[in-house]
Amino acid sequence: MIADESLANIERTVRMLSTTQDDFDERPAVIAAPQWWIDEISRACGGKKVEATDLLDEIHGCKVVAREDIAEPFTISADGRLFPVLPDWARRANRGETQ
Repeated sequence: MIADESLANIERTVRMLSTTQDDFDERPAVIAAPQWWIDEISRACGGKKVEATDLLDEIHGCKVVAREDIAEPFTISADGRLFPVLPDWARRANRGETQ
């Protein structure tokens, strides 16, 4: 479920940026993510890989960059704006919040 919602959030962000950022095609967003999230998405998308050893390096046209210094994934626009990838319930759980 976290994978589906994360991918949907990325898709919505890319759609919004591609319509509001004139140079989006030349300067697409990137996804900065901790390895645990990349692994989770890789497992969820396993059937879509050509080879089992293929790395998850792009989602919805955005390059994926592994960052161990962050707790959760973000889509980052060319102008530096951050857009959360995790759904709100998962962001709260990631911070240890129960409500």
